[in-house]
Amino acid sequence: LKPVPNDPSVALEGAKRKGEKVPTDLKLTNAKGEAVALADLLKDGPVVLVFYRGSWCPVCQGSLKKFEQASSEIEAAGGRVFAV
Repeated sequence: LKPVPNDPSVALEGAKRKGEKVPTDLKLTNAKGEAVALADLLKDGPVVLVFYRGSWCPVCQGSLKKFEQASSEIEAAGGRVFAV
């Protein structure tokens, strides 16, 4: 993975846009150090991926809090939230 630039306009150049699909062969490492494949998560239903810079980022923390507040609605629609 390459680092994300601090300049938001540069960082967003390669970002996915609303409606664009994330490759299902995407593999990430969870907090336990285990590899997790997006394809495996999708077997249990829709997935909401939230990308954040870290616990030190107040904007990211605010975003995660909003997803947490909406989690019951997301789950009622069959989805699950995963923060990366």
